[in-house]
Amino acid sequence: MRTKMIYIADDEITFESEIECREHERKVKQEILQNMKDLDLYLCKKYFPELEINAEPELFQASMWLQTDISEIMVSFPESKDEIISTIKANPYGDKILQDYLNFDKLERNVEIRNDFLAALKSVKRGSELSGPLDWSFSKRDLTELAKLHKANKCRKKIEDLLTDCNFHYESAKFHNKDYTEFLN
Repeated sequence: MRTKMIYIADDEITFESEIECREHERKVKQEILQNMKDLDLYLCKKYFPELEINAEPELFQASMWLQTDISEIMVSFPESKDEIISTIKANPYGDKILQDYLNFDKLERNVEIRNDFLAALKSVKRGSELSGPLDWSFSKRDLTELAKLHKANKCRKKIEDLLTDCNFHYESAKFHNKDYTEFLN
């Protein structure tokens, strides 16, 4: 009797060697990440042609950058979701990217908050409850909207709490001191 061991990669390709299988999976993951990086650049150029792109993510950051940029696109272009999904699906790894790397429910919640900070802040007890759905980050536009609300004396404590929880201590201190000039210009 003989026993033969086979290794099956995530994409169902079989290998006789564990090392070959792991190497194949590593290469596929690198290709997926590179495709996400390329998709991100394509979408940014398509929706923000005037934007000068100077930074480029490392491969391990590709999904985070893509998710963040899709969120920004959906805030700026509310009807863009279906077109973005179609663009991603047209990619050879599109289904895998949509299934394993992007969470459109989370993206839509992020966009919902960013489109109406006041309603989002009123819906929570503490501003920090919005930190996770916002991925602990803000665009310049977000900071401007939060500054307008804070200046109008709306949800001040929650805004400061949100900024502090997201490690935007400088901005939180500026808002607390009612110094909005750099955010409203």
